[in-house]
Amino acid sequence: MKTLPLSLLLAVVGGFLLGCQPSAKEELRTKSDERYLPRVGQPSPPFKFTALDGREVDLEKLRGKVVLLDFWATWCPPCIEEIPNVRAAYERYQKDGFEIVGISFDADRQRLEEVVKREKLPWPQFFDGGGRDAAPGKAFGIQHWPSMWLLDRNGVIRYISAGAGLDRKIAALLKESANPITAARGVFEQKAALDQSGDVPAKPAVASGGPIAPPGSPQDPAYLHWLGKPFPPLKFKAIDGREVDTDKLRGRVLLIDFWATWCPPCMAEIPNMKAVYERFNQQGFEIIGVSADETRGDLERVVREKALKWPQHFEGRSGEVPNLRRYGVQHFPTMWLVDRQGIIRDVTGAVALNDKVARLIRENSAPPPTKNNTAAAPAPPASPAPAASPAPAPAPAPRPQPSKLGDHPVSVKNITITAKRSTALLQIGPTTYTVSTGTELVFPSGTEKIVARCVAIERSAVVLAVDGQTDPVRLVLP
Repeated sequence: MKTLPLSLLLAVVGGFLLGCQPSAKEELRTKSDERYLPRVGQPSPPFKFTALDGREVDLEKLRGKVVLLDFWATWCPPCIEEIPNVRAAYERYQKDGFEIVGISFDADRQRLEEVVKREKLPWPQFFDGGGRDAAPGKAFGIQHWPSMWLLDRNGVIRYISAGAGLDRKIAALLKESANPITAARGVFEQKAALDQSGDVPAKPAVASGGPIAPPGSPQDPAYLHWLGKPFPPLKFKAIDGREVDTDKLRGRVLLIDFWATWCPPCMAEIPNMKAVYERFNQQGFEIIGVSADETRGDLERVVREKALKWPQHFEGRSGEVPNLRRYGVQHFPTMWLVDRQGIIRDVTGAVALNDKVARLIRENSAPPPTKNNTAAAPAPPASPAPAASPAPAPAPAPRPQPSKLGDHPVSVKNITITAKRSTALLQIGPTTYTVSTGTELVFPSGTEKIVARCVAIERSAVVLAVDGQTDPVRLVLP
């Protein structure tokens, strides 16, 4: 009886696996790893290179071994923190058929060599000097560091968050034989558990108008399943007495802002939101605030101090919080954009907010309804506008100005968010600082000293509280 070559059998099984829904049951090191779930069950992309120490490496020739692909960099603090765990796993399992392939996103070869020598890393390291733009990043779709993938003996991607439960995952794969059917069975067993739980990774439902977030905007997997769906109606009496019903606001573009005054990133977004509100409110844009404050008094005080004109619903932080539960709010701030037809079009928050609102307003240039929508601040009766007057064109987005702390220009070079902690790399003048929440920075500026404290690290920004300044400083990652 004629048998199929192993490579052909792998291709057949791999193609069949491509139609499988990836498992959401893997223990994840960080929520950001969810973006890699579609890779589970797929063959690893081919990868050949000459390592830092001159070794020739070819993933195809490592078939039969369990391989950890470690996408890392020396400038990434969480990557450095993982080294002892990864090295211990290598020493424990290398004799049983386990290998590690390091894929460095460094730009400084000497720095990489120093760390490899200091940390005594015996496995091969890829380096092309590309930094965050290193070639494997595109081939493998790497979006954050560290990213750690485990390949089984057949070269199939089986785990995309290997740092969580690394020993257990390696041991499970080492027990399997180098047989493509075994790989299929392992993936299908994960699939069966997924089907029974109904816990399917969210995929965005594309709205008729299409996505409006700019390419590369950070997506929040917690809310992707809302995209393209009607916004569930929200009715409440605002803290200033206004009656608000989102169903009666059809025809206007809405920003639903789930926030709280105790949340530094929420407070840091206020100037941007106020600017967008002032720019587009008369063109059919409205903001609806849903507050998770400890007390109504806290909310009223900040609304008064910051002169916020849009209606605010006091939901509270404890008790039933029915709306936070109904919309599945998992963190603050959470911002959704709803188009004129009442469809949720964006869940990426304040990223490019001006441009997204302008686009939604342009999609339907009909004037916003003027009856039964009392969300706007009360105002005395005005003379009717000329009937033929067209709506003004959206104002262009303001050109971002370089941020400064005292005399020093400041910028965000990198942000790393993990389950254990989040860190950011800041460039302040000629000096680079690694900060996490709570880090205090003290540096000279002229004849004085500036004291700044990191109060929040977001997916695309760092928030600093600066002594002597009322409002936090929000530094956006380019």
